[in-house]
Amino acid sequence: MPQITNLEPFLTPFPEPSDVFAGSEADITRAAEHLLPLLTIDLEAYDPEFAGLKVHMLGPIEPDEGFVGQNSEEFYNYYLRENWFGFRLTEDNKYEFLGDWRYFEAENPESGLLENEFFLEFRDRIRTSYAAQKQYFKRYNQLVSVEAVEDIEKAHAKPNAQNYLSTWKEPASYLNGTSLANMQIIEEPGIDGDLVYYPVSEAGNRFYLIAETPAYSYTADGADSILLFFEPKERLVLFTFDWS
Repeated sequence: MPQITNLEPFLTPFPEPSDVFAGSEADITRAAEHLLPLLTIDLEAYDPEFAGLKVHMLGPIEPDEGFVGQNSEEFYNYYLRENWFGFRLTEDNKYEFLGDWRYFEAENPESGLLENEFFLEFRDRIRTSYAAQKQYFKRYNQLVSVEAVEDIEKAHAKPNAQNYLSTWKEPASYLNGTSLANMQIIEEPGIDGDLVYYPVSEAGNRFYLIAETPAYSYTADGADSILLFFEPKERLVLFTFDWS
């Protein structure tokens, strides 16, 4: 099932940050500064053994160029690396970040990112379009490209509908070189003979690709593909990205 073009019962677009991130109100606000909640996925639809589990597709706001985390080596750990970051899924299906938030350059005054006018314009465009698409969805129950709230009715007159997911219930048949170089990966032949890829947890457990989506299905810009992996034994979630 390579794409999800219609709103399925197991998908909840634009969940609220309080339904996605664990912790205090301050913790949730901090997470939402860096990560946009795009879609909640009920994993029972992926595998009946995952009944009761939900994961959340996220869109990182940074970077405007390059790879997420590429300049944050001092804050790396097993689950935070260049072009990878991870979470633990709590018992109430919320995300706990597996590391130091200074992995994101916007947390580091020394990085100068928040003084970069190109990044600030990029961030504002992403946030504005995300808010507009979220409002459009609440109004019309459809995922449609729209750049600003004031453009909603114009967009509705000729809607540019987006796919909810570009890949669903398929193994990871492609990881870019940066992703492959920066995580422990199992490579195996797929059904058609091509290699498929499975990240491995620090304890040696295999992650499975749940879904992929381009960020621009939900915002005006961002990663060309967001890959969400899940490891059920330890309830771990990993993200990596294609920025081609």
